[in-house]
Amino acid sequence: MAKLFITELSTTITCSSAVVFKGAVMAVVLLLRLVQLPGYLGCLLLRSIRAAVEGAMAAATGDAVAAAADARRGGGTPRRRTAPQRWHSCRPP
Repeated sequence: MAKLFITELSTTITCSSAVVFKGAVMAVVLLLRLVQLPGYLGCLLLRSIRAAVEGAMAAATGDAVAAAADARRGGGTPRRRTAPQRWHSCRPP
């Protein structure tokens, strides 16, 4: 009877030690995640800023290319001409 009691007590202590160890591990993991959270949020902020800048640069580049194509065709904003340019009349619109 005493041997059975000691065996059960040993099993109970082992299980409780496992529960305590698992709880301690979960606490450490939670602490590490809380420590990493500001860095993760900063990374998300930098990603969104980078995406916005890349989008703005792509739009500006597209506008510049379109303006250059319009200028090459002879359209776009009128500019002051210093001498008559005959080649405009020869090219199709």
